[in-house]
Amino acid sequence: MKTSVLLFASFAALAASICPNKPGPEDPLSNNYRDAETVIIPNRLHEGEVKAQFETGPIDPCALVPLDAQRITPQPNKTSFEMWTFSTVNLNNISETATIVFYLGTKEALPYWAGDLSAIGVSAALTWADGTRDSFRVSALSGDEGALNLTTDGVNANGTFKSTGASFVPISARLMHGKEIGVTFKYQYPGQGLVAGRIASTAINQEPHFSCSINVTEPQSLEVMPHLGWTNLHADAYAWSEFNIDSRSFNKNMSTQHSISFHDHMWSDRPFLDSVKNWSRGNAHLNVTGFKERLESGYSIVWFQGEDHDGKIHTSSYVVLSDRPQTVCCEKGADKDKVELLILKSNATTVQLTFKLDTGGTLDLNIQKDVLITNLPDQFGRYAGKAKGNTVYEGQNYGVEGVAWFEEGSATG
Repeated sequence: MKTSVLLFASFAALAASICPNKPGPEDPLSNNYRDAETVIIPNRLHEGEVKAQFETGPIDPCALVPLDAQRITPQPNKTSFEMWTFSTVNLNNISETATIVFYLGTKEALPYWAGDLSAIGVSAALTWADGTRDSFRVSALSGDEGALNLTTDGVNANGTFKSTGASFVPISARLMHGKEIGVTFKYQYPGQGLVAGRIASTAINQEPHFSCSINVTEPQSLEVMPHLGWTNLHADAYAWSEFNIDSRSFNKNMSTQHSISFHDHMWSDRPFLDSVKNWSRGNAHLNVTGFKERLESGYSIVWFQGEDHDGKIHTSSYVVLSDRPQTVCCEKGADKDKVELLILKSNATTVQLTFKLDTGGTLDLNIQKDVLITNLPDQFGRYAGKAKGNTVYEGQNYGVEGVAWFEEGSATG
């Protein structure tokens, strides 16, 4: 089944006309709100069954669906999880990257991201201009002392992971729309020193989206694969970031003014590898060469493609050319030889992607695995790399080039 959905301004105008006012930015959707809600999730595993939200369900027509809200209730047990991922890649030097993952769950449910010691934690993977890389995992204190405070308002959320020194928060009055997000990370390196950093990102000409829709004011499916929920608040964003390690034996510093950033939220009521046999997810920011008109941001691209244990392929494809109507397409449960929306091939050095566009034509992209951010041999890899390719738009061929961040992995190695 393939779905393509466009968000039209007429719907936003209708919503604005029937919903009560709330002070906020000048935006047609500024009237679509629900009161802020806060949940406190203690650092302990739930011992019974959990409920996962895979449908938005009936909603107030005057409310935006919060993309970063809690989806596993009352909280994860040992076989369920939630995680919020934030990444940056320096456009001027792709060797400088940061990936911060906030998670609820254990390694049994979330093997490549979570740790062994705590049901709540934060991990950071950093790569530096000199080609080195470092990774850190901070486990929250047990019980109420290590709780997550999660406040949702509009499409956005404020997550404070108590006792870890890490949080993600809105950083402007545009909280409701998720346009601007700040991330902080702070870790006392045992016997060494302090690791600290922050990210500030602003979305580029794109809308928050689900796997098959960008309509955040109507009921939608939240599944990208069976039993795997996924939302994407920042498909493409400009970011400023700063990280440093101040230790007794060495110091490292990273300060970037011109990075791309990505943020998504993923969850399941069963272990990740029970849903996914192999997968790839990522984003790319591409400039277009040869356009007669001036484009501020070019293409913003997000993909998620996974194979389930029945051999079926599930794909979500978000390909947006700046200032054009925005669309997200999905293809669920396709046979391997009948996949059309995204043809993806990966080898040791590159990933090749061919996107079928809803405008007719294709976008062909070759992404280099230039920077290895995280690696578990034959199981999981996280990369940054230069992207280059071509596209057919309105019957004309154009070159594209830019930068990408992505992950891929396999349950079978």
